[in-house]
Amino acid sequence: MSGDSDDLNFDEDEAAKEMFERWEQRDEERANRQGKAVKRVAGARADGADDPDDDAGTIREGDGKQPKQADILIGLAKATTLFHTPAPDSDAFADIEVGGHRETHRVRCKKFREWLRYQYFEKVESGCNAEAMQVAVETIAAKAQYQGDERQVYVRVAAHEGAIYIDLGDELANH
Repeated sequence: MSGDSDDLNFDEDEAAKEMFERWEQRDEERANRQGKAVKRVAGARADGADDPDDDAGTIREGDGKQPKQADILIGLAKATTLFHTPAPDSDAFADIEVGGHRETHRVRCKKFREWLRYQYFEKVESGCNAEAMQVAVETIAAKAQYQGDERQVYVRVAAHEGAIYIDLGDELANH
């Protein structure tokens, strides 16, 4: 009986080793498709707890580690001007550049998400997942609330520092 038990443990160890090798091979294949070099980290995935679709255990050439999608999205938002409206609404907004003119959007709105998703695609030539987008948008909104200026937001007509601004709503964004 004890021999059967030892054989079972040996088979489990071999299966785990084969599984880790398949994960490593899949990581290398994914990196090759993306044209990136991969270095193995000594001892990576030794405990088998890592997700096979996770990039843990690999280091990308040049930058030391692969950034998370949400971190990339948050970094892309640095190209915007973040601010919030006064209480009680206290909503998070971002000024973004679109087609050579500035647009103001709520951080949590569809238009801002589309803009951010497009910026991500332009940078990494891949889409981001919904969870990363949600984490990034909520983080960007918090930055707008706590680090951004407080401003009023107007629709079509605004008065600011003695001037009156009228947004004609045309494609050229004439004011």
